[in-house]
Amino acid sequence: MSGGELTAAQIHALLQELGRRLLARGVHGDVKLVGGAALILQGIGNRPTADIDASYADKASVDAVVTDMAADYDLAPDWLNSNAAAFVPNNAIWVELEQLDGITIQAADTETLLAMKIAAERDKDTLDIARLLRKLNITNANDAVDLAYKKYGEHSIPLAAGRDNYLIVVGDALDAATTLKPETEE
Repeated sequence: MSGGELTAAQIHALLQELGRRLLARGVHGDVKLVGGAALILQGIGNRPTADIDASYADKASVDAVVTDMAADYDLAPDWLNSNAAAFVPNNAIWVELEQLDGITIQAADTETLLAMKIAAERDKDTLDIARLLRKLNITNANDAVDLAYKKYGEHSIPLAAGRDNYLIVVGDALDAATTLKPETEE
């Protein structure tokens, strides 16, 4: 698995192995996915991701297993990381994806993911935003930006660039949405 981006099958296999190893240590992990992995495992697009962004309980145990797995499978040391956890809105809603031995896997719901992708305002997220807009049946940039501010709050740090900036981000995604194939083909 060295060096590339992770597909849905690889993400699932890695999370299963993480659960197995946590169980062997007598620990149950609670992993809450955000970012690309959350989109992929919920069937919203299929763009591979370089890592798995998540927040997780029993951080010390999970981090130790992640380090071991990185060495065993030639993965990046931060293949599972909590770097994005600071950007999860306080009122995020979580959807349970799977309950495995040693691990519970949840993902941020589509509204939370959309708010986070808008706040990140990265070019590489434009198609992800477009897919989320389609999934939520949002066709107006103002509605999407309002949703982001509802999730984060009007004076939040993640949305510090200002409403007009995020209207441009969402406008670009709405334009990109016209190029998306129907969801069944992606």
